[in-house]
Amino acid sequence: MSKLTTAAKRLLVGRPFRSDRLAHTLLPKRIALPVFASDALSSVAYAPQEIFAVLSVAGLAAYAYAPWLAGLVCLVMVVVVLSYRQNVHAYPSGGGDYEVVTKNLGPTSGLIVASALRHDEDVSRLTAGMAVVTVSRRTDDPRFSSVVHDEDDGVRRILTHLASLGHRCLATIAGPQTVSTGFNRYTSFLRQGEGLALETGPPPVSFARAFNELEGERCAEELLAAGRPFTALVCANDRLAVGAITALRRHGIDCPRDMSVTGFNDMALADRLSPALTTVRVNHYRAGVEAADLIVEKLAKGAAGPRHVVLPVELVVRDSTRSIGRHRDEAAASAQNGDAKHSKRDRQRT
Repeated sequence: MSKLTTAAKRLLVGRPFRSDRLAHTLLPKRIALPVFASDALSSVAYAPQEIFAVLSVAGLAAYAYAPWLAGLVCLVMVVVVLSYRQNVHAYPSGGGDYEVVTKNLGPTSGLIVASALRHDEDVSRLTAGMAVVTVSRRTDDPRFSSVVHDEDDGVRRILTHLASLGHRCLATIAGPQTVSTGFNRYTSFLRQGEGLALETGPPPVSFARAFNELEGERCAEELLAAGRPFTALVCANDRLAVGAITALRRHGIDCPRDMSVTGFNDMALADRLSPALTTVRVNHYRAGVEAADLIVEKLAKGAAGPRHVVLPVELVVRDSTRSIGRHRDEAAASAQNGDAKHSKRDRQRT
């Protein structure tokens, strides 16, 4: 990072803090806001990703609209900030969006929840008597129906693919264990790894605190600092993989030449990354349709017991994974070519 960039960053957000010291540091508002808002702001990044995906299909001429779209994204963020301020003042008990819904719509309404925790006391407490369907994630509350993707099969497909390329020493960046996606993908990684006999002993793991690029960088740095060798890195989602690849490059580790990296979700523009990301594709549209059907059924028919829908996933192989033997073969071929050139020059001299 250039000195100018470093100076500008320090001017805007202050001097850097070590992540492991944040829990023991009292921060003033001017520093705390950018630090603790980073995850929320990075979550909003999904919207620009979808916008640029559409622009990339429309062609270069469509990028003339990029500044206007950027302005609209900023406007949306301002509206979000103001709405959160209103919620905090109007509903001080801390129930957040769930309290807003239950108090304004009443217990006879239905609720589709897309960001529930595994042990989510707010959802369980505030939605008593309501029809609730969680989508993409599950909670431990047995009353709730859910629509999720087959994460166990997705992890199995990734590990089988890496094993077929000759990888036996794998590391993983696991997602937050407070959400079902992070927990299930990590437990599947352990179970499927044992079934494939990839490595003896527990594999290297770093637990991300959030599903974003900054955590991917931090976790990759943590794994490298631990000093345990591995040839492939399995990440709990695509954004963690993007951050991990960035950290690997800082250490001169090329993906996929020196290290294979995989993601999960097949987010927008994953095929436009460098290298294009090998990942597991999930069907968000179908998940939304299934969740809507479930909630309508519960409201219309008063279905008593919970229903759980598990959607299939698809492995998408791209450029971020590579055979171990391929690097050795290319290095050997390069050496042979070099020897051949030297021999030819020697013959010419004689």
